[in-house]
Amino acid sequence: MIYLIIGWRILHVVTTGQACPNLPCDVVFDPEEWQAAWTSKISTKTTTTTA
Repeated sequence: MIYLIIGWRILHVVTTGQACPNLPCDVVFDPEEWQAAWTSKISTKTTTTTA
């Protein structure tokens, strides 16, 4: 059941992003969600460039 919910949310985000590409991420994600993803992306990027 959890995979159904996750799959639906991913589908929703993808279709919304395709329909409205300039929509801010705050519409779909809570601040904690997108900030955690952003922090993860930045730390991965800096880690791979310095290694």
